[in-house]
Amino acid sequence: MVWFVVYGGLLLGVFTIKFNVNVVRLVGRMATAETRLDFVDNGAVVLTHASEYQPICRWAATRGFAPVGIVDFFGILGRARTTTGLWRSTQHKTLLISYLHRNQRIYEFVSALEEGKRLCSSNNVNALSFPDPPWVYIQAFSNTTLDELFEKHCEGLAYLRDRKGLSAIDRPDLTQEFMCESLRRRAEHIRTLFLWQLRGPYWFFIRKQLQKNRSIAQRYPGGGGARTP
Repeated sequence: MVWFVVYGGLLLGVFTIKFNVNVVRLVGRMATAETRLDFVDNGAVVLTHASEYQPICRWAATRGFAPVGIVDFFGILGRARTTTGLWRSTQHKTLLISYLHRNQRIYEFVSALEEGKRLCSSNNVNALSFPDPPWVYIQAFSNTTLDELFEKHCEGLAYLRDRKGLSAIDRPDLTQEFMCESLRRRAEHIRTLFLWQLRGPYWFFIRKQLQKNRSIAQRYPGGGGARTP
């Protein structure tokens, strides 16, 4: 029994060390990656006719989202690329981003807010893997439809407008800023946190589970800014 406990403790220790090393490396890649966006030629036309995007295009057309195009995003995975579809609504001042990750179709709604802040709503709970930067309000839900996610995003916008006085603003450059510059800024923020190199397991396995499926109103009571636990 004693040896079992000792062996289990050693395995847990090795796992924790390896996990923390991987977190340090990941943050390092976020901070130094040569992130860029390559817009596909005639991307808006391709987006409209590509079979994999047809369900999203039909949904977008009924909600006032116009196709922007398709971009190949090169980021923290080195030469690996992520092909991403983009739609934009001037009415809602919101960008819809969709891509495929590990056979899951990811949807993210992003709105620029006053005071340089931003609201991001995702159906990928990994969006909560790191503490929230002070300039971003984040909510992530598992097993949610595109309609449900958009409704939650609109509720978040209304909540931040009424409680915090932060209205959505039109940002034509939001695609570039959100997908490239935000990686570097988020890495810089993580590195300011006390003992961040050792807190990866808590962030990934405990905090993320506690924060998922919670609305903006639940995560930021009173409309206060992003808090770092």
